[in-house]
Amino acid sequence: MKASTILLFCAASSVVALPPQQSRIIKAVPLQELIGNRIIGGSPASEAQIPYQVGIIISDSLSLPWHCSGALISAEWVVTGAMCIFGYSGNILNITMGGLTFMDPDEPGIVQDTTNTFIIHPRFNWRNFNFDIGLARLSSPVEFNDRIQPIRLPESGSFIEPGRPLIVSGWGRTTDAEPDISRYLNYVKVESISNADCTTVFGNIVVIPSTICTRGETNEGICNHDGGGPLVSYDYDDDIEGSYNVTATLQGVASFISGAGCEAGHPSGFLRITEVRDWIRENTGV
Repeated sequence: MKASTILLFCAASSVVALPPQQSRIIKAVPLQELIGNRIIGGSPASEAQIPYQVGIIISDSLSLPWHCSGALISAEWVVTGAMCIFGYSGNILNITMGGLTFMDPDEPGIVQDTTNTFIIHPRFNWRNFNFDIGLARLSSPVEFNDRIQPIRLPESGSFIEPGRPLIVSGWGRTTDAEPDISRYLNYVKVESISNADCTTVFGNIVVIPSTICTRGETNEGICNHDGGGPLVSYDYDDDIEGSYNVTATLQGVASFISGAGCEAGHPSGFLRITEVRDWIRENTGV
C-alpha cells in the first residue's frame, strides 16, 4: 500500500500519530492544506437541479475567509462540516442559497444570509475528523421556491449499503492542478464502499461507524473546499440529470480525502447522517 496523507476540507489540524500496525495507513491531514479545490470528475449543475445546496464563506477577526458548502434542511437550518466552524472566535457565516455561481450577489434568484449562530457536534474530534458535523441557524427563515428547497433527512435506523449510487456536489477544486475554487456548482455520481474497505486505506482511527466512504478508483469525488457539502441518495438516481428529485435524502457531510491528492484514486470520507440523526432532531426540531 502506498503511504500518503488524508486531508480535511476546511480549517487546519494536526496529523494523528498512528499505532505501529497502522504505520502504512494513509494519514489524516486537513483539506485546507491542499492548494486549490473542486468536485473531481463531475459536471456543472443546472438551475434548480440541486436546490438544497448552499455556499458558505466563513470569516473571523483572526484569519482570512475560507469556503465551505452545506445543505439546507429546513427554512432555518443548514447542515455543514464541524471543521468549517470549529476553533475560531467570532465566526461569521455568509450563506448563499439558490445560486449556481459561487457567492455571486448579482445572480438572479439567490438569497444571502449572515449568521453567527451555530452548533458543533459534542463528539467532534479535529484530530481524527470523527463526527465532523455542525449546524448553522439562519438569521431569518428563508422562503422556498424552485431554486431553494430543503433536503429530506434519513431515519436513524436506515443504512447505506456498499455499492449504493450517490450524488455529491460543491464548488471545490475540479483537478489537483487547478489552484482556485470552481466558479460554478458541480456534481458527480459516486458509489459507497464498506467501512472495512475504507479502513484499509485510512485506518480505524479515522474510519468509525459514523463514517461513510465512497469509491475513489475512478477519480470521481470531492476536493478542497467541498467540505461540509452534501452526499445524497436518490430513489431514482438518473433524475439528477434533469431536475430535483423530491425523494433526495441527505446521507453524508463531506469531511476528508487522501493527502496524496484529489485525483489519487483513494476514497472520499463523509460523516454518516444516520449516526447523528437524533442529535440533529434535538437541536433543530427537524
